[in-house]
Amino acid sequence: MKKTVRIISLLLVAIMCMALAACGGDTPETTGSNAPATGTQATGTVQTTVEEKEELEIPEEAYYEGYEFRVLGKDNGAYSSVDITPNEALEEDPINEAVYERNNKIEEELGVKIVSVNQSAGAIVNTIKNNVSAQTDAYDLFCVEMSNAFTLARDGCIYNLYEVPYIDLEKSWWDQNVADTMTIKDKLYFTTGDITILDDDMTMVQLFNKDALAEIKPDVDIYQVVKDKKWTLEYLETLIKDMNQDLNGDGKADKDDRWGMCLSTADILTWYNAAGEVMVAPDGEGGFKFAMESTRAIEVMTKSLDFMLDNKFFRTDQLNATSQDELNSFMRGTVVFRSTIMNVARQLRPMEMDFGMLPAPLFDEDQERYYSSTSYAIVGHGIPTTVSDLERTGIITEAMAYYSKQYITPAYYDVSLQGILARDEESREMLDIIFSSKLYDLGYLLNVGGQQRMPRQLVEANSKAFASKYDEVKGVIEDDIASFLEEFEF
Repeated sequence: MKKTVRIISLLLVAIMCMALAACGGDTPETTGSNAPATGTQATGTVQTTVEEKEELEIPEEAYYEGYEFRVLGKDNGAYSSVDITPNEALEEDPINEAVYERNNKIEEELGVKIVSVNQSAGAIVNTIKNNVSAQTDAYDLFCVEMSNAFTLARDGCIYNLYEVPYIDLEKSWWDQNVADTMTIKDKLYFTTGDITILDDDMTMVQLFNKDALAEIKPDVDIYQVVKDKKWTLEYLETLIKDMNQDLNGDGKADKDDRWGMCLSTADILTWYNAAGEVMVAPDGEGGFKFAMESTRAIEVMTKSLDFMLDNKFFRTDQLNATSQDELNSFMRGTVVFRSTIMNVARQLRPMEMDFGMLPAPLFDEDQERYYSSTSYAIVGHGIPTTVSDLERTGIITEAMAYYSKQYITPAYYDVSLQGILARDEESREMLDIIFSSKLYDLGYLLNVGGQQRMPRQLVEANSKAFASKYDEVKGVIEDDIASFLEEFEF
């Protein structure tokens, strides 16, 4: 069976052009705090072309009659791995059907049957560690939060992907930004891309209730504001400033009132990352460094805190409300804007009012492109060091990612998001921007020096003392980074 050259047909490219431009390795490189977000590698605008041909480069003779390719996936409710094997209980689910088609294609081409087991993140870490300790070849591939994948890499449990035969991390079905950000001492232990939908699901998005916004601000064309690069944090603040209203007339702020925006304390990092700034960044020498000391980083964090603390938002921690209250308020239009992850947006299928999706705002109009931060729960795929045939694993993994781009990405992007949720073509353009602008913050993922919660703690304490807070822990952060890098000397 011929497998050396698999060319995406021109017809498929024409149909999927917009979707493919927004996913996987098309993600542009982030700048970090030492380089303001003025890079030329991406503009945050819609990408309108893709390569007409892109080949899956694996040996023609590769065929593994009846081999079961074993994948250990993530089990975490709505954030579980649903893109490894199909769920026979689901009917007329586009993603599930795409998984079925991809797996059939791989079985046809390579003679491989994909099988899976899902476990919690902690269980995945223990399973891989135990298998490595016992030298048990139980899984070919696993998917887990990147923070946990770093733990497994540090403990020598997973392969450096640069050394795995036939995995080509420069192909568009892999997220190049992961390689740019997560490579440590010329080693990359995990990555993501079209092989999963969980990377897109864990990307931040700004939802807005179109009907509510049109009623309150009928002259605002919010999509045009984004396209004109006037969608800034200051613009958002001005837009929502007068939207809050005591609807029930009880004289106090509560979940039944109208709110311009719903967010959480964690959104302090949404605004900070949206400026292209990160807490920890690659140092250009194979390691990474604390990245919050530049003049611009300090200015961005200061203004982000001002935004969070000088305005009144629907916050569950302040209103004795639940996440379901947030969802209900947005669906009925008493919350106009909502900052959340894309997975939550996919829960809005029952919503009767129209809504749209936007990227996080620019820091200011001098910023040339948008950035979309990713959740702490963002996942990566890795290969355990116990696999008995690394070449076979590399070939099948590469094929799985390649065919995921052809089958699963269009189902997620065009059908699940576009056809069901995003009810206008302009939201499609916004999604192109969001998915092509993912930013990965090592400080958030690694939690060095306790950085992961520090910005949130400032918001929770109603404090703007960012500089003094980080001066207190700077030494601890730098020591943590040094210790972490030492642990990668294996």
